[in-house]
Amino acid sequence: MAIEVRRIRADEWKEYKGIRLRGLESEPLAFMRSYDEEKGRPDEYWKRLVLQMAANPLDHMLVALRDGTMVGSTGLLYGFTAKTRHVATICNVYVDNLYRGQGIARKLFQAALDVAQGDRLVRKIKLTVNPAQEAAVQLYLSFGFVKTAVLEGELMVDNELYDEWVMEKQVS
Repeated sequence: MAIEVRRIRADEWKEYKGIRLRGLESEPLAFMRSYDEEKGRPDEYWKRLVLQMAANPLDHMLVALRDGTMVGSTGLLYGFTAKTRHVATICNVYVDNLYRGQGIARKLFQAALDVAQGDRLVRKIKLTVNPAQEAAVQLYLSFGFVKTAVLEGELMVDNELYDEWVMEKQVS
């Protein structure tokens, strides 16, 4: 049962919608958006989002597939101005609950790093994470990311404030 990690295709919007909503519902502390915000979006929104990410020559949405089933995803976004183009941001790392503990998040994250590090303009890769997501923090630390800032009270979930850590890795 090999895991394939690759760029999303435009026709995979239904699969992405499913995994995104499962992620938001099962991990409310992990993402900037909530399940309630996203669940009512029309199919056209999901089609457009996935089409844009599949066709974008710079930003990437990577997916992990096990036996053809989408089981994880992550985004890789680049700074959009001349002054920020050297910064890549990894976001929305998620693996479906049924497939955790199999190294899929590590493969997804490594694939995103490989893409970013393969870009000669990238000098820094960053991400944000809620420190309550301990497994995610440990994954990022294992790849050499360091905490560089704390965004206090950045997220509000069920009327409770949560910090976000900014974690970064310099690219030589």
